[in-house]
Amino acid sequence: MNLKMEVFSPDLELLGILETYTSFLVSEWAFQAGEFTLDCPLTESVKSILKPDNIIWFYDSTAGIIESLITSAGKNGMSITLRGSLLAGVLGRRILWGLYNISGSPTKIMYDVVTDCAITPTRGDITARKISGLTTNEQPTDSRSIRKQSTGENLLDFLSDVGQSNTTAFGVDFDPVTPSMIFWARPGIDRTIEQSVVDPVFYSTELDDVLSSEYIYDSSQYSNLTLVAGEGEGNDRTMVVVTKDGSSPTSPSHKLPEGYIQLEYIESNGSQYINTGFSPTSFSKIEVDAIALSHTTACDIFGTRDAANGTFLFISVNTAGRCIGRWGTSVNANFSTKIDATERHIFVCDQNTFKIDDNSIEFNKETFSMGNPLYLFARCVNANGVSSNYVTGRLYYAKLYEGNTICRNFIPCLNTNNIAGLYDLVNGNFYMSVEDEQFIAGPEITDKKQIHEFEPSNFSRRECFVDARDLQKDADTENPMTDEQYQAVLQDRGREKLAIAQLIQSFEATVRTQNPTYEYGKDFFLGDTITVKDERLGISVNGVVEGVERSISANGEDMVFTFGYSAPTITEKLRKELR
Repeated sequence: MNLKMEVFSPDLELLGILETYTSFLVSEWAFQAGEFTLDCPLTESVKSILKPDNIIWFYDSTAGIIESLITSAGKNGMSITLRGSLLAGVLGRRILWGLYNISGSPTKIMYDVVTDCAITPTRGDITARKISGLTTNEQPTDSRSIRKQSTGENLLDFLSDVGQSNTTAFGVDFDPVTPSMIFWARPGIDRTIEQSVVDPVFYSTELDDVLSSEYIYDSSQYSNLTLVAGEGEGNDRTMVVVTKDGSSPTSPSHKLPEGYIQLEYIESNGSQYINTGFSPTSFSKIEVDAIALSHTTACDIFGTRDAANGTFLFISVNTAGRCIGRWGTSVNANFSTKIDATERHIFVCDQNTFKIDDNSIEFNKETFSMGNPLYLFARCVNANGVSSNYVTGRLYYAKLYEGNTICRNFIPCLNTNNIAGLYDLVNGNFYMSVEDEQFIAGPEITDKKQIHEFEPSNFSRRECFVDARDLQKDADTENPMTDEQYQAVLQDRGREKLAIAQLIQSFEATVRTQNPTYEYGKDFFLGDTITVKDERLGISVNGVVEGVERSISANGEDMVFTFGYSAPTITEKLRKELR
């Protein structure tokens, strides 16, 4: 990429063009401002235009604000290193002036506060607080609803909290022609291979799209349940519990998305299956509540296989009605129990121990990582996603763990299109049959006592506390909140805390930039969820595109994507704690 960068003043006046540089690195992030580093030779003409607070337009709609300059002299002459935030960093120069009590969709709230704090301010010195040249694009459709209360918070931090806890990317584009700065926000789109609404995006080492990768797993700062304490004193404080899926056990309406109907089970007639997108390892645990209604042929309750390293993981029912398990490279092992096709059973794979109710078998311990995802109602047999061993049966729930951390918590339901499938309470995604023929819906659950709640327990439960006494029900004396509205605000504060206390599963992948299969900024965007697979690491993830890093030098151009949640920097942690 041969760039000719244009330099503008803070008032958006064109000052000059930067044509020569040594290296350039820019990191765009879905839920924060992003940053850049630029090295170039230092000449008198360059020195005159590269000053703090000037804006550099790099390419497309990407621009940055100069915040740091380091000049140096050596045998090769004078050079300068520039660092700064991308254009969204300008929003960090404003605060929410006073108390804000706001509700609506995440995108509407983000547009409203940016407008009120930086475009057409209504509080403080409304002339001085306006940022010249800043506008917004057309607000996208967003049917979700949240409620927020905040006083004096940094505007950029506020947007980051709302964006990350609601998977809504945001940024500020630059138009060098006008010139102008345009704020935007958009909900992330599911572009994984499990959905069929939009064209999927699938990066893979097999397709030579992934050149190198790194997988990081860190649960040291992870919390999956928070107790949020609001106004009041001692035992009289208003408190709510919020879990990792964003639900509150005291608020049944938050267990499934609005319009979804929980079912007792979903049923397969031998033609449907679920791709969980979860690639198990030797440390995984799978728990499935199901009935195998027919076993005229060998069929899997759940299963996957990795032909590359000869590993298997499945529980299957043979034609005699007996269960067989296989784990790693071990040979098949038979359960002593015989399956009654009319009875429910709990099928469990807990590392190298398999159980059906109280009957268990144990395999020799070994270490492996599956390169292919686990299927429910069938077995994944190769990297192309080919399935076999379909089962005719009913599934009541399924839980998938990596170590002690729950990664999928599936419950049967109907979505708003009346399609039967499984909803994952952990990641908030709906999974329907991979095949064209859809599952048969079981009876609707009407007894509230049976409504499924995801509240972690035992060793996997990781609690934290949020002191939210700054949130007051009658802070706005003219429009005090109802009890329900106040609980919604407390729940939102809990979701923000859990969004920070993430289980860090960061998967960084360097992708091919020459003739790529998928083009970033056209086929997918920041905040979208896509599928990436690396056969070498045995990793297959459906990850949120959190960041993209472009580096350009004499050695060429690299593009590195970060999926999932990367570890927060010390600076980010301090900013959250100091709020």
